[in-house]
Parts: sequence; C-alpha cells; structure tokens
Amino acid sequence: MSVTPRCLLQATPAPAVDTVVLTSLPNTRTIIDKFSGVNVTAAAVAITIKIIPAGGSPATGNIVVKDKVLGANEDFGFAAMVGQKLEPGDTVSVIASAAAAINLRISGTLITT
Repeated sequence: MSVTPRCLLQATPAPAVDTVVLTSLPNTRTIIDKFSGVNVTAAAVAITIKIIPAGGSPATGNIVVKDKVLGANEDFGFAAMVGQKLEPGDTVSVIASAAAAINLRISGTLITT
C-alpha cells in the first residue's frame, strides 16, 4: 500500500453545466484534504458540488454543497468537502451559475492498494 499526498485538481474554472472534475483512480482511495474556490468575477456566483458513487450519475442525492454563493472576488474553503473519502471510480462533479467565474483547486491523499 502506498500513501501519496498530491494536488488532485490544478486551478480549474468551474463550468456552468454539471461536469466531473475529479475521478478516484482504480485500486485507489482518495481523501480530499483541501477544496478551495475563488470567484474571479465582479458578481456573486453560486456553486453546487456532488460526490457520485462509481457507476452512478449526478443526482440531488449526491449533493454535498448546494448553491453556495461566493461574492465578488471571494475565496472560500469548502469545509464540507474536507475529509471526504472517494472509493475507486467515485467522482466529484461541480456546476456553477456562471461559467469560468469560480476557479477550483483540490488537494488530497491517494491510498493505493
């Protein structure tokens, strides 16, 4: 078994359509240590974050953060995402109320069996 801390998602703009931004690799469990976002616009923007089990699809039952509004130029650490554990094939998807308004970054630990 190996344990590797790493950046899971480099600064990436959140899309305005529900999109997978992170997938836990085969034979790997992923633990999210930090999940941050910054609104790079002059207007408030909402974001929803889901954790979707392997083989599943985005649904309201997968929502972990719902319609969190980030004010103009606000940065935010998503505490609800910290410590979340993804099994192999699980995904994280996001949708923002405006495309390319919120930049996301995720750091975590990969546990490979």
